[in-house]
Amino acid sequence: MKLYACDDWDTGVESSHKTEFNPSWRASSSGSSCFVNTQTNNFGDPGEGGGGYALHAMALGHSKISYTDPSDELKGELRGEAIKALREKGFDVPLFIPDVGSDERNGDGKHDQTPLWAKLELAVELGLCTEDDFERVEHEDKEGGYYKLPSDVHAKLVEIMRDDYGYKVSEKYEEEDRNKGDSSNDQTGAANAGGVPDKVVLNEDSPTDDDGDLDDDDDDTEDELTRFLTYEEPGDVDDDFDVDRDAVRQFVDEFAEVGEEGDKHMKTASSRMMDSFSKWADINNIDLNKLSTDTHENMRKGSMKKTLDSEFDVEKVRGRINGDLTPVYRPIQLSETILDVPNSE
Repeated sequence: MKLYACDDWDTGVESSHKTEFNPSWRASSSGSSCFVNTQTNNFGDPGEGGGGYALHAMALGHSKISYTDPSDELKGELRGEAIKALREKGFDVPLFIPDVGSDERNGDGKHDQTPLWAKLELAVELGLCTEDDFERVEHEDKEGGYYKLPSDVHAKLVEIMRDDYGYKVSEKYEEEDRNKGDSSNDQTGAANAGGVPDKVVLNEDSPTDDDGDLDDDDDDTEDELTRFLTYEEPGDVDDDFDVDRDAVRQFVDEFAEVGEEGDKHMKTASSRMMDSFSKWADINNIDLNKLSTDTHENMRKGSMKKTLDSEFDVEKVRGRINGDLTPVYRPIQLSETILDVPNSE
């Protein structure tokens, strides 16, 4: 932490087991907003409601890793980049690959299969592929989609894990092996690789009439989308124009209410804010930059956070939504109208 994610060290009150410091990933008016607990060997960021360990510290301090909020989970690509950065600095970070029955990292139960992030790391470590070979998959339930292994690489990796290292990999494999002769089963390994069935990706389940044409519901959806076509294209702009900021301003002005500073009751889950904005921007066909869905999820979150803070004095903190503690923006509330925004597809 002191080496990679700190602007000033030991800036606060003296303590036998805590050292306060000025974080490098955000502004700190006191200069001692964060602390390291030398007994538990982790750090805390009370202002953001987050914290973590060496992996998080490296991700926060690394200029090429798009991770700026320790209250966000460090996972997927970003986690891999942080591990790689630690190893490049000479730290011995072993490669941990969970198997069936291993405890999950959040302590919530046990794995019923080797998780996707572990397979991605292991495939690269074994030289079966590079990160550039990963296949991007869009999924409606996962913002920004995710990456999976090519089917041939996944099959080879599973073979190595089972035959060379004794991994079970998945509780589903015995049943899958018995059903290989059934053409109705997915033989790509997509289910265990984190993929989705082809019929979902190709939208073959879309409702059709007897002639094979799409239902008239599509016309209703198109009519419903028109009320969200509120974006006004900018006129002549200079080099300093920021399309992301302009889009967020228009979105908030049209579909949100910003409260008074210090209002802890007016709040919106950060995931809800990002999802509603992304759908609105997609409907309006806005050519975004850092807030584009083609940009990594954590970079988008960081850009949204900075824009709402600078334009509307809206902060991102930890708050309760329906009893659950989650990252929220406050004081801001989305309108009922935008909460019903559908996908544009």
